[in-house]
Amino acid sequence: MAGAWPNLDAADLEARVRTYLNEVGVDFVPQSTVWRWLTIAANVIAEVTGCVRRVLDSEAIAGSQLAPVPASKILYVEYIPTSGRSSLLSPITPLQVGHFPYPNGVLPQYWFEFGSYFGIDPVPASNHRLRLFVSDAPRIIVAHNIPLDSGWAAGTGWAAGMPLVHTGTPSGDYVYSTVLSGAIMHTVEVTVSTITGTLTPAIGAQQGYAITTAGHHFQNIMAPATNAYFTLTATGSVEVVNVSLDEGKSFDSVADQTELSSMWQHLLAVSATRYGLLATNRLGAAQLLEHICAGEFAYLEDHAISVIPNGQDEMRYSE
Repeated sequence: MAGAWPNLDAADLEARVRTYLNEVGVDFVPQSTVWRWLTIAANVIAEVTGCVRRVLDSEAIAGSQLAPVPASKILYVEYIPTSGRSSLLSPITPLQVGHFPYPNGVLPQYWFEFGSYFGIDPVPASNHRLRLFVSDAPRIIVAHNIPLDSGWAAGTGWAAGMPLVHTGTPSGDYVYSTVLSGAIMHTVEVTVSTITGTLTPAIGAQQGYAITTAGHHFQNIMAPATNAYFTLTATGSVEVVNVSLDEGKSFDSVADQTELSSMWQHLLAVSATRYGLLATNRLGAAQLLEHICAGEFAYLEDHAISVIPNGQDEMRYSE
């Protein structure tokens, strides 16, 4: 087992599920089935409680009001001007588009969500940087704090090292040599210490948003089915101090670890056990576990998730 409490891996979680089901050995339920239960349980926990929170880079494109929602649910949208203080956009419904005053002219002032898209009002006249506060599906941890001085192919302007540095005007690629899983969503974290140019993460042909400021940057990028190599493309002077990658895949290896925090991992095993009880027609015990999990989910959501800063009701939008 690679994991250790409180960060359990698939082997640890499977052992706990089998213990709860009184099947320590692989007698009736194959390993792949237990992993499927764990995957379902992790997604249900995140969906019901909104416990997986991210702050994602995004961009409002000139002339385009709608863009795909890059996560499970957008909670807040922040407009980041080229200079000055960022501001939260006010939420509206699609029916309210165009019916509010625009005190800031054509700059983004309102946002709405509709189906799998979110929109900005008024329609952007030029490109604007946005920051999305979202709840999301949990990922499997692939590689955190990836060494930047080896295991990469350096293109024009890149100098491998810790930190990783790009210099010069010509664009250059820095390609991670390990191919990622294709046709699934990946969460990319890039920490930039200094930048006077641009840095664009990509997986295969699917590009993320150009990074132009120092700090921690998170982006969800859908990997193509083939040639899913992670690439950093830079122009100008850029210094990168950390890169981490997580994949939106199912449990499929004994060393897989979910990004769900430790407060949820004991419930992950209990919740997965419920699916095992249902599969073996132990309905009374499954119903009992469902009630236990629902109570724990509600308690942790109220006391550990919806606290901004002292309660969700204290969040106010600027007029």
